Amino acid sequence: MVCTAAAVVCSVAVPASAAGAPSAKDLMFEYSLDDFLKVSASKPGPYNWNTDKCSVPKEVKIGPYSGKQIVDAWFTDQCVRHDFGYRNNHRIPVGKGTGWADRSALRAAIDKKLHSDMDDRCGRYSHFNPLRQPCFGASDVVYQAVRRFGGGAFK
Repeated sequence: MVCTAAAVVCSVAVPASAAGAPSAKDLMFEYSLDDFLKVSASKPGPYNWNTDKCSVPKEVKIGPYSGKQIVDAWFTDQCVRHDFGYRNNHRIPVGKGTGWADRSALRAAIDKKLHSDMDDRCGRYSHFNPLRQPCFGASDVVYQAVRRFGGGAFK
């Protein structure tokens, strides 16, 4: 902060990423899901905000429901952030000093964030709610499917 005594004027040096849109890395890994969704509502910056929400083959069934119905009911917001990470991964640095050795490691981190976001959602159910364990089960299934079959969407 720089202040002048004559006019009592202060200015604060703001990092470049804070001056405009937050960095893709921060939106993906540092912002809470609620804060990410608030930012995404205005679609700032140079980012690709396109999303198909949760992609689940219609053939997948969880009990009497399609996997898509279950995943959309529980995890739409979490899938929106995951889509952001995949579609903007090239804006997140990898290599020495970044936390990710390469794009493959970054993809794994984005997928882990999806799993964490989904588990946070499931954790909102009380331990006595009969939806709690099925929600965690669906979270695990979605995470494993993304790890196994989602690589083609990570460009």
